Amino acid sequence: MTRLKFAVFMLAFFVIGASYAQIYLGTVEGYIKDFNGNLIQGATVNATVVGCSGSGCSGQTLSDSNGYYVIANLNVEPGGTIRVQASFNDLEGSGETQADQYQAGYLNLTLSTPPTNPTLEDVNDTHTGDVILNWTSGSDPNGLNTSDQLIIDGTVYYPTGNSYRVSLPPGTYKWGVRTCNDYSCSDWVYDTFTVINHPPSPPTLTDQDNTQQLSVALSWESGVDPDGDDVYDEYQFNGGNVISPAISPQYESNLSYFEKYSWRVRTCDKYGACSSWVEDTFITYYCPSGGGGSGGTCPTGVVYISEPSYNIFLEYPNLALLGDVFNVSVTTSSNVELNLSYVLDYSSGLILLGEYSNESEYKATKTITFQANETGLQKISLIVKQKDSTLYFKELNITVLPERETVYVNRTVFVYPPNKPFDWLVLLLVIALLILTLYELYKSKRK
Repeated sequence: MTRLKFAVFMLAFFVIGASYAQIYLGTVEGYIKDFNGNLIQGATVNATVVGCSGSGCSGQTLSDSNGYYVIANLNVEPGGTIRVQASFNDLEGSGETQADQYQAGYLNLTLSTPPTNPTLEDVNDTHTGDVILNWTSGSDPNGLNTSDQLIIDGTVYYPTGNSYRVSLPPGTYKWGVRTCNDYSCSDWVYDTFTVINHPPSPPTLTDQDNTQQLSVALSWESGVDPDGDDVYDEYQFNGGNVISPAISPQYESNLSYFEKYSWRVRTCDKYGACSSWVEDTFITYYCPSGGGGSGGTCPTGVVYISEPSYNIFLEYPNLALLGDVFNVSVTTSSNVELNLSYVLDYSSGLILLGEYSNESEYKATKTITFQANETGLQKISLIVKQKDSTLYFKELNITVLPERETVYVNRTVFVYPPNKPFDWLVLLLVIALLILTLYELYKSKRK
């Protein structure tokens, strides 16, 4: 009965212990000696399971009097890699082994004094990607044979000399070298350099005017690469697919009337560095013979697609003062669709502040608000969409003045901005006082 109780107690002990700590079957073992073949007692040995995460990924021990070490409870699968590092005084050594089918690895290590660190030659930043890396190898204090290892952005190379040529695309690179003997290595020594690349300048577009044609030839001059690299252009029309490489001119056809089209181009170099996009826009419109001018020639200022089918009223100022905020209102007496009018284009001297619509049973109004930002003649291209889906195209001319001045329009004198009502009131009061004074003088003479 006593033995049975003891067995039950031990079983419970192991079950409870296993619930608090993971037990793994992986091991690594071997012997530690110096480069002269002498076994080393008291060497610090560390084992790490490559690619492991969580518990059981590493362990540490000291070699015994026979130079033997063993590290157990490693979380390694059969075929897994175990990296072992050992040190004793100024001696170091490392190596890797694979676990067998029983999750056991075997590795004997020889320790030596590491070689001294190599010395790197600085690499200047350059545009060409053809770079030569030079360095001076470290030396081994015990006269052992050495070789160098080179690392460039995480990739390790094994050069046969003290120089290595690489061809690299633009970017910043970190490179390093260490010197090794057969048993240990120096520290890595690092340096950085940059393969510099500048994007080309933006291309110069040939402005495409508003046109009555339904096909256009869009041309440009390519940008220039400051590094002298070969360049190519990328072209996009009206948000469609990007053509790369693209050759000027590009031909676009089957356009529609009364549309605003945009196109853009950028210049790139052989490394893929590109300038900013440069964009241009134009409008297609139509002036029928006898409608907006003889033989389809549109008169200056106003383009009539056709006479409006319904009563359409445009309200806008012919004159504005610099900094003024003004409205362009389009009103129709018919019940029309939303988006009564569309602003297709406007001069750079105007700032579009907003648009809003108001519809009732009898009429619809679209109001567009602008701010005058530059003096001179400013233009607004406007399309009015009617109930029967016909379009009415109008170009508005607004002259922006720097200050109040007298303007002659069709032999009529205008003062802009108009005098305020308060100014007229003051003038009337002055006239009234003058009349009253003259009347009083008249009365006094008659007495």
